[in-house]
Amino acid sequence: MASEWNRAISSFARSSKWRDALLLFEAAQHAVQIDVVTVTSVMAACRWRLSLQLLQEHLPLANVITYTTLMRACNKEGEWQNCLLLFNSLLEMSFQTDLILHSAAVTACERGSLWQEALVMIGSLRLMSLLPDSIIFNATISACEKAAEWQWALHLLCSLHHWATLPSVVTFAAVVSSCGNATQWRRALHVLTEAKSASVSADAVLCNAAISACGADSQWRLTRDLLTEMERRSLPSQVTLNACITASENWCHGVKLLGLFDRWKLQKDVVSFNAAISRDAWPVALELSRETALRGLPATVVTWRPFAAAPWPNGEEADEAKRARKPSLGPGFARVPARSSLVD
Repeated sequence: MASEWNRAISSFARSSKWRDALLLFEAAQHAVQIDVVTVTSVMAACRWRLSLQLLQEHLPLANVITYTTLMRACNKEGEWQNCLLLFNSLLEMSFQTDLILHSAAVTACERGSLWQEALVMIGSLRLMSLLPDSIIFNATISACEKAAEWQWALHLLCSLHHWATLPSVVTFAAVVSSCGNATQWRRALHVLTEAKSASVSADAVLCNAAISACGADSQWRLTRDLLTEMERRSLPSQVTLNACITASENWCHGVKLLGLFDRWKLQKDVVSFNAAISRDAWPVALELSRETALRGLPATVVTWRPFAAAPWPNGEEADEAKRARKPSLGPGFARVPARSSLVD
């Protein structure tokens, strides 16, 4: 029976074994009368180009689920333009669409930061008597976030109740990030308060978004309070501490925050060290950049920027200092005077 073949092909699709799924699909065509489920199952296992080829070969069996599968494959591989081209062609053919198909199209808009197109799609759902769900709203808000359209992100959040849709923690996090990207930290904190009022449990992503929003405007005390709350709930992550270091009031606070990585068993990266490097404390920056190299982390322009304005001495000492600050990940660091660790 075709159903047995369909289940077997779907099992390969779930485990991303597209070659096995394709071989089984070819065998099924000689054994049973395949149906739309068979075609959709093998398409779900393949990359978008191969899925498109399968769709074209079995076009009479195609339905809304088949097209949605292809559009999702395009989104998964970053081919959001092709996803939208396919969606628009379906509209031109007056194809009977559904909410899931529109969700794939809105996700493509989000990948391409096409916030206006995403808003138009939401508006068109009303004409089709379709009720957008939280997935579509979240994707549209994320599109607004990427395009720095924080006002529209807030508007969408406020309009959710008109659609009888409840915001999720993902919704609030996207709006908070949108406000943070525009340095609207007060609005970001207001949205965080609304999330708590709506009995939405703030997870690490939402709290990190709020900390980043405050950190973007150097609101050190607010980030410190949020960090304390996250520590109480065992939520801090590498992203959390990096954002707090960026917002830290001075180099001393930044270095202290670096010490929390070891205490909370979190991994430092080059972003962590770069955030702690201060132009006003270049000897500390020298030590941090040295530790960055010792950990095998790639130095960046930010890593070495503080030394451009460093008060180097004159004469022979200046020559030696310049050699010591040479941005080398090799033997050059051997000439840097050993110092007691400021982190550990």
